[in-house]
Amino acid sequence: MAGAAISNMDLGRTLSGVLTLLGVMVLALLGRAAISRYRKRLMRGSQETIGAWSLDDLQDMRDSGQLTDQEYQALRQRMIRKTMGAAGGVKAKPNPPADSNDRISR
Repeated sequence: MAGAAISNMDLGRTLSGVLTLLGVMVLALLGRAAISRYRKRLMRGSQETIGAWSLDDLQDMRDSGQLTDQEYQALRQRMIRKTMGAAGGVKAKPNPPADSNDRISR
């Protein structure tokens, strides 16, 4: 009877260890999936566009004369506010008007 109690105890410890290991593995997989989703969401926010335009498109339109400086600044600020809102609700401060030859650093 003592031998049966020891083997049941060993079986319980082994089963407990296996279940703990499986739990840790499941948590690691869920954590990795959550981090992956968060990174994708951040990447989408950095590539935010208004309609079908990116910041580069807006700059090119301004440089070619299709947009005035005021239109460019308004659309740029709108895009920044939208991007910052998606990244955590931080409001962008308006920038002073830039020279028409200035490019936004990336």
